[in-house]
Parts: sequence; C-alpha cells; structure tokens
Amino acid sequence: MTEIFNTETFILKADTELQPIIDYISHNDNLGIKLYFYNDGVIYKIKAIIDEILKSAGRTDFQSMLYNGVKEIIINGIKANLKRVIFKRNSLDLDNLDHYAYGMKLFRDFLSAHTSEEIENALINESYELIILFKLMDSGIRIEVLNNCELSSIEESRIRERFRLAMEYKDLVSFISDHSNQIEGSGLGIFLLVLMLRERGIDPGYFRVGRKYAGYTASRIEIPFDSTFLGIREQ
Repeated sequence: MTEIFNTETFILKADTELQPIIDYISHNDNLGIKLYFYNDGVIYKIKAIIDEILKSAGRTDFQSMLYNGVKEIIINGIKANLKRVIFKRNSLDLDNLDHYAYGMKLFRDFLSAHTSEEIENALINESYELIILFKLMDSGIRIEVLNNCELSSIEESRIRERFRLAMEYKDLVSFISDHSNQIEGSGLGIFLLVLMLRERGIDPGYFRVGRKYAGYTASRIEIPFDSTFLGIREQ
C-alpha cells in the first residue's frame, strides 16, 4: 500500500490477492486503488471491490449501475493515458486535428497488436497510472477516477459534446438512431450512465468528467442514499 491523496491505496493487477483489500474495506470508509491497464482479471476484481463496499453499506441495489459506470470511466481513462504514449512515441500533437486523426489510427493498431501485459508495461514505463478513490458515507458514496494526464483541447471539446447529447435524449433507441454513425464507444458510455442515473431518480449532475486537479484528469460519480447527501459541488 502507498499513501495517495491521503487515502490508503492498493496496487491492483490481475494476480493481486483480493482478501487484504476486502479486509480493509470491512474496517474503513475510504479506499484507493491504483492500476495501469485493465484485462478481465482486473475488471473482475474492481467489480468485487465495488460489490463489497456496497454490501457493507447495505446498498447492493446500486451494484450494477456503479460497476458499469466506473468500468466505463476506467477504460476511457486508461485509453487516454495510452494515447499519450502513442502520440509521444510518434511525435504527434494531441491538440492538432490532423495529428489526432492519424494518432488515433496508430492507437487502435497498437491496441490490436499487443497483449494487455505489453500495454501495461508500456504505461508503467512512461509513468502513466489511474487511481480510483472510494469514499463511503452514511448518506451516499463518492467514487473518483483520476488518470495522470490532462485533457487536450480536442478531448475536452468532445466530452462536452457527449454530455450535451446525453442531456438531450431520454432513451437509448433515439440516441443510437440519431448518432450511430458518429458516436464513439465512450460517448455511448456517457449516455448510458446518464440514463441509468435518471432511471434511479438521481441528478445526472452527480456525474462529472474532465475536472483538472494537480496534473490529473478527474471523473466523479456520487450516489445519494438519502436526501441528506451533499455532493462535492453542494458543500
């Protein structure tokens, strides 16, 4: 374990033993997880951690929504880190539209040509990481996902557009029908999480992406358990 953001943080890989993390959850209301890349083993362990935290709070009804939302943010954050590795290796500028289009092709080629272990090593060698911070309260739960790169202007613009679209539509069928040809997987993920929050009667404003903090890009999901919950923006 290491100290990150004043929270005990465990490094998570596919072969990480879960029991020490489960034991820690049983005695603490906050937890940090650091990872570099994801595969089925890592994603399974993240699900188990979320399940255990919600079980300790007696709110297992939020398991599916939180898991799917956090998984989406994690994958997008790690891909953003990997983009920086690829763009740096090829001397490309993330803020240049022509460079960005070419760099994304190289990015997709790299993903398909390398194993998860090779990609993880590339990210470790370039010191790119992702940190998940869990904070459990009597009135709700807060999960923040931070990756240590700041958004480029192109990425920031695309995220704003995805949120704008997500707030305009009330159902998945209409959204896909209108935007199936241009929306990327991450755009669909943002919409699905906003839709899930609405279905539970939760203000989509409790989901935030792209906040810059000390060299990190932070995404946040807050889930109120009752009316006394105060999100970060309300405090």
